[in-house]
Amino acid sequence: MKKFLAIFGAMAISFAANAQDGTVNFANSAFTPGTGVLDAPVFDVDGTTPLPGAGFTVGLYGGATGGSLSLLGTTTISDGYFSVGNAVSVTGVTAGGAADIQVKVFNGSDFASSMIRGESTVFSVNTGNAGSPPSSPANLFGLTSFSVMNVAAVPEPTTVALGVMGGLGLLFRRRKS
Repeated sequence: MKKFLAIFGAMAISFAANAQDGTVNFANSAFTPGTGVLDAPVFDVDGTTPLPGAGFTVGLYGGATGGSLSLLGTTTISDGYFSVGNAVSVTGVTAGGAADIQVKVFNGSDFASSMIRGESTVFSVNTGNAGSPPSSPANLFGLTSFSVMNVAAVPEPTTVALGVMGGLGLLFRRRKS
């Protein structure tokens, strides 16, 4: 009996160590029979024109909870749509487990420094890659369309402009006296 428990315990540890990460289909357009259609294009600043894509990057962020999202992969966008074409693993989420997902679109090298950017709301997906044989990657059902925004900083006035405004302020103050 002790041998059986030792072997069973070793097998359980082995299976747990080989647990697979859950997977998602990194695309904003998909059809799954019996499940539905995903159609969530990304729009340009005007909110109606599909984002043409030149110079933009799409980042897929995911994790076990919304507070721990990390970059899972990037791709390009064209006419509002993106697709990697294969499964993306959600690190830290077991196959079939729930993952929080967010999509970010940015112009430039990274989201934080980009002047034109946008992001989806955080949504939950039950990942794929579960069972034997492994299930298909989960589509991003829950993703809704969003627009990019121009978040360019307001330009600071020049030293000359500040001097002129200060001088005008002094003139107006002098007239009151």
